[in-house]
Order: sequence, then C-alpha cells, then structure tokens
Amino acid sequence: MNEIIKCQYTMLVEPSELFEHPQNPNYHPEKQVEILAKIIKANGFRRPIVVSDRTGEKVIIKGHGRYMASKLLGMPKVPIDIQQYESEKEELEDLVADNRISELADIDNKKLYEILKDSVGKFETGYTEGEVEAIVANLEVKEEELTIEREVDEDPKEASGQKSIILHYTSEEAEELQIILNQLQKIYNCRNTSATILTLLKNNHQ
Repeated sequence: MNEIIKCQYTMLVEPSELFEHPQNPNYHPEKQVEILAKIIKANGFRRPIVVSDRTGEKVIIKGHGRYMASKLLGMPKVPIDIQQYESEKEELEDLVADNRISELADIDNKKLYEILKDSVGKFETGYTEGEVEAIVANLEVKEEELTIEREVDEDPKEASGQKSIILHYTSEEAEELQIILNQLQKIYNCRNTSATILTLLKNNHQ
C-alpha cells in the first residue's frame, strides 16, 4: 500500500513505532478517522506525520488523526517528518498551535460549493450529499441582506390582533436602524422594538 504515499518525508516507519503524544488535547472521534481514512485511500497520503525523537522515541506532534487513519487502513508503513525540538515546551507549543490555527480558519461557502457541487460520488472530499445540500441552502440567503420577521401588536398597548411585518435591510443599515429604534423606544415609551415600529408607522399615517 506504499504507493498511496504521495508526500515528501524523512523516512517510512511502521505505525507501531510511533507514539501518540500523551498531552495531545485533541480528540479524534471514530467518524472523523473513518472519513480521513477514505480521503487518504482515494487521494493519497499527502502530508507526513510530524514526529519528535527528542526522548529517543518517535512521538507524534502533528498528525494524530493521520496516524489513526493509517492504522485503520492497515498501512504497513507511514511517512514521517522528524523535526528537532529542544524541549517538551517547544513540542507542546507546536502541537497546540497547529490545532488552534486550523480551528481559526474561515470558509468561503460560495467557493466551497463550486468545488463540491459536482464532486459527490465522484471523488472523496469528506462531504456527504446532505452536507452539500445544506451549504446550498445557506447560500440561498443573500450575505448582504438581513431579513427580520417579527410579530407585532395592532395596538402597542394591547397584546391582541397581531400581524406580521417583514423588514429588509443590509447589515450596515441594520446597525444604524437599531440605534434609531433604541432612541425611539425610549421616546415613545414602548416595551419592545416591534411596538416601537408600529407606533412610528401609526404616527406617520395620522
């Protein structure tokens, strides 16, 4: 299965030679490991497992998930990149920072959809058809338009005869409008934003 390895590495070793870092805070659920194994099997092993040999043992710093996936696939050898760390502190800083940087990434759903729309069932990305459909559903709402639907009273002083008002405005307009509504709510002594809007509309039509 070594033909699956498509990345540069320091050496190939048996998975049994590697040790998970005992202080790794990241937990890799079974589903994640299964998806990663499918991706590796379909697309190849594209990044080596980063290892520290500071203690004399090959301790994983980056790539615990890839290590687990390789065992699930039954790979006889895995690619590792041995990096030098002067202390356990340096190892932990690199381990935690690598996890944290991944968490902070943002995704452009439009670009993601363009990649995924014809991929389901054709190549392995880790996304299911249902997840792609969910991305499409989210894209149907315009990013720059905020739609708010509120239940308001016919009479702001009485909770009866309700009707709906739908307001459409951009996110920038929303911030400006909220400031104005807060001021009007105090002026008209209304209990909420909906009552304030209705009072304002009634006053303008008297």
